[in-house]
Amino acid sequence: MSSDKFLEIQKKQLEEIKQVDNDKNKLTRGELEKKYEAFAEKYPKTWINILDDNFVVSHLERKIEVYEKFYKRHSHLNNHEDIKLQADMDFGETLAEEFLYPVTGKPSNLDRSRAETIIRKKIEKSGEEIDKSKMEKIQMT
Repeated sequence: MSSDKFLEIQKKQLEEIKQVDNDKNKLTRGELEKKYEAFAEKYPKTWINILDDNFVVSHLERKIEVYEKFYKRHSHLNNHEDIKLQADMDFGETLAEEFLYPVTGKPSNLDRSRAETIIRKKIEKSGEEIDKSKMEKIQMT
């Protein structure tokens, strides 16, 4: 998948998310689930996040803007998953520099390298599992 196609999908999904978020304030939970059944099945993890009361669309919009910049920066890589992972790590680093490092200090290059290795191993093991505790929380509401 090309980076342009991936980003196009992200933007289309964002528009759907905006619709769900807007309807979240107008419809009952049952009406939402019926109206967006296909979306919830296609993007279960995203669906759970949207239903969370702390979900803020503007944060997601900003993430996609920043992510697009990082994604394009790494488009020279051959594998889509490598491009996505590197863009994710760049995005995480940006957030860490803004919010975490001022409090904790910046980690050494060795610590960052170790963390990257651990992340890559976890990604290989986990795939796209849904956080079960979050799923249970949403189902209880």
